[in-house]
Amino acid sequence: MEAHFPEEANNRLMNLMTIARNDQSAANDAALVRELKEGKVMLLVPAEPPTSRREGVDAPVVFTHVVERDGERCLLAFTSEAAVRRFAAEDLVCLGVPANDLLRVCMGGIDVIVLDPNTPNEVCVCLTPDEK
Repeated sequence: MEAHFPEEANNRLMNLMTIARNDQSAANDAALVRELKEGKVMLLVPAEPPTSRREGVDAPVVFTHVVERDGERCLLAFTSEAAVRRFAAEDLVCLGVPANDLLRVCMGGIDVIVLDPNTPNEVCVCLTPDEK
């Protein structure tokens, strides 16, 4: 049986992304971040899954698509399998991650999450220390 990414959990996020893309106000940006923190959002993140264990602790996940833009570290993330296919010309290994968990992981130095890069829905979510 083939498993599929639960995209319906992202319906509200997708609506907020459309609104924010057309009206880049602080209120719309805050609504996006709030949905990422408090909603049931799942994101696909290009990453190498942890492969080793030592002393009972999982090795950290290694993000494979962190880019530098204007001096900021940007993590690419996707809201759907279709968005991944539109971005990647080749197979891309992604992990499905609850958005609120991803925000906690980003405390390690990610400044911006780029949602659905290179698609008409692309939105950059800037993370301030309060939001990480």
